[in-house]
Amino acid sequence: MRILDFLAILDQHSRDPRPHLIRLVDGIDGVVELAVELSPRFDFGDIKPWIRHQENGAYIAVGGDHGLVIGSDIPLATDGRFALTGRIPVQACKRYYLSMY
Repeated sequence: MRILDFLAILDQHSRDPRPHLIRLVDGIDGVVELAVELSPRFDFGDIKPWIRHQENGAYIAVGGDHGLVIGSDIPLATDGRFALTGRIPVQACKRYYLSMY
């Protein structure tokens, strides 16, 4: 399995470009079980955001004046109110993504 993390600026000419943190997971050989746990925190870890699932499949994490939009093709579910978790077998020649902005 190969994991690639990068920060993409999707509209660099905008007055307020939105950086997207993207993780790509590529299956290289065989099958590897991947566990995902995403626990966003704001204000240097002091604020645990509420996480809500949207109709379009994305998740919204909101805490104080801060927020994140989280998208993935890995099936995720809320773990209580403050985290997302998922588990998936990553097979050779398959690619999955996780995106936050």
